[in-house]
Amino acid sequence: TDIFMSTGITEGRWNVGEDQFAARIIVPDVQGFFLKLPIGGEVGGERQLIIEPGTRALLIDDGVVLGEATAGAFTMESLEERLQFWKGKQFTAIITRAEDVAVGCSAKNALALDGTPCNVTFEVAIQMKDVASFLNNYMGAKDLIRLLDLQQSFQPMFSQAARETIGSLSTDEIATPAFSQVLTDGVRTRVDVKLQRYGLGIAGLQMLGQQSAADKLLQLKGKQLLQAREEQVAKAIADDRYENLKQNLEAA
Repeated sequence: TDIFMSTGITEGRWNVGEDQFAARIIVPDVQGFFLKLPIGGEVGGERQLIIEPGTRALLIDDGVVLGEATAGAFTMESLEERLQFWKGKQFTAIITRAEDVAVGCSAKNALALDGTPCNVTFEVAIQMKDVASFLNNYMGAKDLIRLLDLQQSFQPMFSQAARETIGSLSTDEIATPAFSQVLTDGVRTRVDVKLQRYGLGIAGLQMLGQQSAADKLLQLKGKQLLQAREEQVAKAIADDRYENLKQNLEAA
């Protein structure tokens, strides 16, 4: 189906596609599903489902969470041992990325405590914490969640958290090397509860760039000072040349 084509599901291997975060797979006939899988291992090995590294799979049967399968190789028997309350006929799998996902964000013209505008660009790394909460409170009935969906959902939240954090700091505090950690803590504090509801969490935050109106003013003053010094040097050179010319004429 389209779901299978759009994810990395081939020959019994599960992982989400390059531009995706999560996908839903429905397996109505588990025994028939395993009979179609390739045989793994040595001669005489069993048919195996491979869940690729960096992938998590939550298995559900008739609305009941059976259990979670992390990366590895599974036979029908080893899967049965992992699952609870399984009737053994069908299941739905919600497969998601296990590694961090970067969400690019920015806060433009955010006002510091003293009213100075500040521009900040940063990247938040989010990770899956609880697949069941993600399914119930974010994914719902959707068959696919793309990386772009996550970015569009959480960029405004992270940007607003950054604005609020900047608004609690002076321009001098923003200019210190510690600002990156302060921003990380501020964003985390303001969004953690909301992310937990969706089964997600912040793995880290990386500053990509920052500049305030005060920085621009300092840069302008620096340029003006450099220009003034260059003009003074040029004038001194010109005056020195004039004096030398004057002395040569008088000596002639």
